[in-house]
Amino acid sequence: MPCLRASLLSILGLAATIPAQATPQALIAPDGSRFLLLAHGGPPLIHWAVVSPAGDLVDPPAYPGLSFAVARASLNGTDTVGTRSWKDERKALTRIATLESEIETEVVRTREVPQQLVAELSRAQAQLAALRDEGAWLNEIRIAPAIDVRQREYPDAVLFSLTTTPEGIARVAWLLMDRRENTRLRSLKEVYAEVVAQREDDNRSMRARLHAEVLDLAFYGLGPRNPQAGIRPDPATAMQLYRSTQNPSATFHVITGGFDMEEMRKFLRRQFNVTNLDSTPAPRPRPRDFSRERTSTITGGSRAAVALGIKVPPGLDSNDVEIFAEWLAGGDQSALAIALRASNQLDLIVSVRTPFPTSAQPGLILVEVWEGTNPDISRKPNSILAGVRTALEKVIKRGPGYKQARPAYDRLMHRQEILRSDPRRLAEWLATECGLRGRPPGMMLGAARPKLDVGRLKTLVQPLLADGHRVLVQLEPKR
Repeated sequence: MPCLRASLLSILGLAATIPAQATPQALIAPDGSRFLLLAHGGPPLIHWAVVSPAGDLVDPPAYPGLSFAVARASLNGTDTVGTRSWKDERKALTRIATLESEIETEVVRTREVPQQLVAELSRAQAQLAALRDEGAWLNEIRIAPAIDVRQREYPDAVLFSLTTTPEGIARVAWLLMDRRENTRLRSLKEVYAEVVAQREDDNRSMRARLHAEVLDLAFYGLGPRNPQAGIRPDPATAMQLYRSTQNPSATFHVITGGFDMEEMRKFLRRQFNVTNLDSTPAPRPRPRDFSRERTSTITGGSRAAVALGIKVPPGLDSNDVEIFAEWLAGGDQSALAIALRASNQLDLIVSVRTPFPTSAQPGLILVEVWEGTNPDISRKPNSILAGVRTALEKVIKRGPGYKQARPAYDRLMHRQEILRSDPRRLAEWLATECGLRGRPPGMMLGAARPKLDVGRLKTLVQPLLADGHRVLVQLEPKR
């Protein structure tokens, strides 16, 4: 861990009255940490969000969900925060591992539980519990002070965010640095068991199963990966995964609020000055190469659905792709929804998401068509799939027109305006958009509002729809 000193904020000048500033500035700290800073007039509150990659596309094949487990376990403290003595704690952990191995060996050999070893294990676990405080790190960051401290998990990312004050930011920065460099992943086995149980619950959700099948067809081709209950993550593998996903070049920080830009830049350069983590970040996922439609059918639930994963070729403008996706399937007034109704496919819910997954480069346009809840409408098996294919043919033939493209464009711009309206929400949004997707901050802040060019949208019909570079998953319910 580098030697870090929490500088006095009065020296930095961050507690002074802040003039209004609205121009974002990028900063790469000496340790490689990437920051996007957006200062503006207002109360002296500072909103900090940092995003890191996670999910199936970075998890080791043997341990699905491990990236979320290490992110959670990293909140349980470091070798300085959350322990009375890391040296003694490490000895206790070694003793516990030895006893657990000896107990397993004896059970296999004698088919009986060795009670003496179990008693020793219980004493060792009690000793370990007395040495550690797994809530200490979060408590420290809250008394920095920081409020609304939360860690959110997305399908392919983890977002940690908080709101602090000029007086608290030095301590917050030190604790974030300490967590990155010195986490000990306490209770990893128990945390991973929680992740496995939650994934099992998610797999009972038909939408989650649908997404997992699309992801597999587009990226793996090996079948959706589900962890086995009771499996213990290898500590070395877990730590290596944590270090790669928390690598300064893999994470992205956004800081917004009332602060002086130049003083903040100086402060971050001093604080984020060195790292012990290796320089190899987690790989950026890309869809597999495929030149034809890939299909799959899964069964379950009570409602039929179709998911369409459209491969986005590299080099396309991300704004054009988003507008195109919104025009194609952004709700009940989208081109696909209108074409479905024209084909007498009623009571269907149409939605779109892009990119899927968020960190993919460039990823997929994920279109979902779900059966509604009207009990008076009966459907034949495969009828939604047939309807989607027919509707797609009509959409491809007609292409985007201004009458439908303009409302899609307006919906997209309005959503962005809502996200830009709140500094905390803005920090979190910019972290995912700029950090995971690599989008220019000026574009996201409205400084370079994209133009609606229907002619350009028409040119996307062929590479996105007509060429057949897509995966299609049908969900058939159990009637």
